[in-house]
Amino acid sequence: MIKTYTTLPIPVLAVQWNGTKQNLNDIIDLVEDDYSIRITNGSPRALLIESDAELDIIELGDYLTRGLDDEIEICSLRVFEENYILDDEESYF
Repeated sequence: MIKTYTTLPIPVLAVQWNGTKQNLNDIIDLVEDDYSIRITNGSPRALLIESDAELDIIELGDYLTRGLDDEIEICSLRVFEENYILDDEESYF
């Protein structure tokens, strides 16, 4: 029989990249020491986020998230807005 399932709400920490210095500091705080971050010289400014295993690019407007498993992921603005809502309370797991 086919049944309908709903994804459980899983909280994530998130920062949207807007290109400012304060915003860069927020992203550095989110990723902690697990990743190295470099700003590209192009326009619009993007971030290169590098771990031991991979190199990712976060474009202006994208979100960087950290989930319960501490995995850092990049999420486009459209996908983020379709799948996440802001919690009423601030909580850092």
